[in-house]
Amino acid sequence: MAVPQQLIQQLLALDENVRRELGHALLESVDTWDDDETTPKEQAQLDAIIAQSIAESDAGLAIPIEQAIDELRAKRAARAAR
Repeated sequence: MAVPQQLIQQLLALDENVRRELGHALLESVDTWDDDETTPKEQAQLDAIIAQSIAESDAGLAIPIEQAIDELRAKRAARAAR
């Protein structure tokens, strides 16, 4: 089902905060996570990785996002140069 162009234009004319709230509500209404595809072991591993990341961040071991992006871009450029 295609979204009518008129509706899209009306929604885009809304205040940015309203559009953001609407966007979140729409995303939450869509079941994008299929728990049946993740085994309990895999879920436990994901939970452990997330907990470790939070602990590292809380301990001040994280780097600024700008630095992380710069490092990733440098690695990508180095691979492309090979």
